[in-house]
Amino acid sequence: IVVQGVPVAARRGHAEDRRALDALTAARGPVPIISSLEASALALKALGVKRPLFITQYNDEVNAQIVAYCAAAGVEAIGAIGLGATNAAMVNALTVEDYEALARRTLDAHKGADGLFLSARGNLLALTRRLEQTFGVPAIEQVRASVWWAVTRLGGSFPLRA
Repeated sequence: IVVQGVPVAARRGHAEDRRALDALTAARGPVPIISSLEASALALKALGVKRPLFITQYNDEVNAQIVAYCAAAGVEAIGAIGLGATNAAMVNALTVEDYEALARRTLDAHKGADGLFLSARGNLLALTRRLEQTFGVPAIEQVRASVWWAVTRLGGSFPLRA
């Protein structure tokens, strides 16, 4: 089971999130439970990414929580830049083009990034492909990371890079 909701996991922090999800797993039997944020950190590590740049829909406060969560999970971000959404209406108004423009602007300022993590809604797969081709670094978004984690836990294989 992958629990979506990056801000909830980020606000709890990695250790508390892991404790809460381990308790749910213990209460429900042998079905593992993870947050999409932890699945994303694991995906970045599986890709060999050490210094990713995070591109999000969130504001600076939530981005700082995401960075701290991922650092505790073993992924040190080079930076986190967001589109500043603070509510569902703002999130729903964002377009793929908004994420792409932000990524292209900020990658130039973060030349040491060896990967990208896009934390947002689920229609960014094509964008991750374009960014990988343009900048030559792995790019992952949380939905693909979540599916990768779940499929591999079931004994299957699922490519992280599209």
